[in-house]
Amino acid sequence: MRKLALALVGPAVVAVGFATPAGLAEEKVGPGSPATSRELLDCTGAPDRTCNETGGGVVPDSGTVAVYGCSPLEYGGCGESVYEICVGDETELTVEMTYDHVTGVNDLDLFLLDGCDEERCLDHSTMISGFERVIATVPAGNYFAVVDGWTPVGSDGRCDGSGHTILVLCDTACSTVAVDPESWGEIKARYRE
Repeated sequence: MRKLALALVGPAVVAVGFATPAGLAEEKVGPGSPATSRELLDCTGAPDRTCNETGGGVVPDSGTVAVYGCSPLEYGGCGESVYEICVGDETELTVEMTYDHVTGVNDLDLFLLDGCDEERCLDHSTMISGFERVIATVPAGNYFAVVDGWTPVGSDGRCDGSGHTILVLCDTACSTVAVDPESWGEIKARYRE
């Protein structure tokens, strides 16, 4: 629960925020803007995706992210589907998402993040056609594609349960070479040098 204390300072009223319980971030309030809460993105159990791979999912009925660092839209009413992407070398990373868009029922958006944090947004796509695409030139590493549903305030639209397909396009996937357990001592010795 958010708390707000009001203090009189001369003729003006000043709002003072109190600490919130773990898992909730402080309230963001700007001149003329609605208050929104920033909660951390949950990447636990995110399915892995690699270069030139397609997979699907369903947006859950509840989520934790209200706003993303690269979009002015608010996403408080729907859940997020998170996918972890590993690229093995610098590459142009393209993520495409398709879904069956039904006007007034669902509107899914796509975000590409360079970490498990909604503020670390590299690119986003917020079309309403059933197709979203994000593109970024990235170094080797792990990235997160997030599908989130947007429902306009006051609408009867819903986004939970909306199925979607993710396609990841890039040149160099992360290496998945199996390591012989008997060679662990040699590998550890190399890292100690």
